[in-house]
Amino acid sequence: MLACSIVSVLACGTQVVFAQQGEYAGPSTRWLAETPREVNRRPTIPEYLQEMEWKELDQEVLLIAGSATAWRWNDQKWFSDFRTVNRGFGGSRLDDNAYYADQLLIPFNPSTIVLYAGDNDLWQGQSPSVTADHFGDFADVVHAVLPDTQIVFVSIRPSIARWNTWDAMQETNALIRQKIDANPNLYYADITAVTLDSDGRPRREFFIEDDLHLTELGYLAWSRVVKPVVRRAEERYRRLKGCDLCGAQR
Repeated sequence: MLACSIVSVLACGTQVVFAQQGEYAGPSTRWLAETPREVNRRPTIPEYLQEMEWKELDQEVLLIAGSATAWRWNDQKWFSDFRTVNRGFGGSRLDDNAYYADQLLIPFNPSTIVLYAGDNDLWQGQSPSVTADHFGDFADVVHAVLPDTQIVFVSIRPSIARWNTWDAMQETNALIRQKIDANPNLYYADITAVTLDSDGRPRREFFIEDDLHLTELGYLAWSRVVKPVVRRAEERYRRLKGCDLCGAQR
C-alpha cells in the first residue's frame, strides 16, 4: 500500500499544493522516463519538452490537453477555425496534467484550454472527491500564472470498456461542476447525452475496437457540443483582455 503524498509546485511565487494522491500508481514524474514513440505513436513528455526548447511557441492559442482522448482529438480538423496546439498525453490523469501544466501548457499563454481527463484516475482506483480536487489543482496552477485563461472541462465520458465505473464518473463530474459553477473562467462541456444511446448505454458507433477511445463519429458529436462552449470562453477572454483580435480565433 502506497503512503499518501503531497506534491507541490511553485508558480509565480504562489505555492499550489496538490490534493492527496492516496493509493495511486506512481508519481507524475514517471512520465519523464523516455518511452520510444514507435511503441504506440504517441508523443512523450520528454519529446514535448525537447520540441519546446527549439520551436518558437505560438501564443494565445486554443490548447487541447489531457489524456489519450485529448491527444487523439484532431484539433486542426475539428477546431479548424481556431489556432490550436495539442498537448495531450495518453494514459495521463488529472494530477499529471496539473503537475506538467507549467511546463507544457503555460508557455503557450493559452487563451482557452480544453481539458479532457479523469477517467484514468477513477479506473486506477482514485476516489471521486480527490479526482475532482485534482481538477481544482489544475485550474489553480494555470490561473496562478494566467488568471484570464479560460478552461473548458469536457465531462468524463461513459464508455463500454469502463462502464462499471460510470457511477463514480457521474459523481466526479458533479463535484467538478460545482467547482466550475463557482468560477466564471471555468466551463463545463457535458458530452454525456450525445455519448449515450436511447437505452442509456454508450453508443457502439462512437468507440473503436478497444471500447474506450472515440471514433471520428464520436469526435464529431463531441466537437459539436464543445465548440460553442469554446466560443463563449474565447469571447470572455477577449473582453478580459480588452481587445478584439487577441485569443485563438483565426
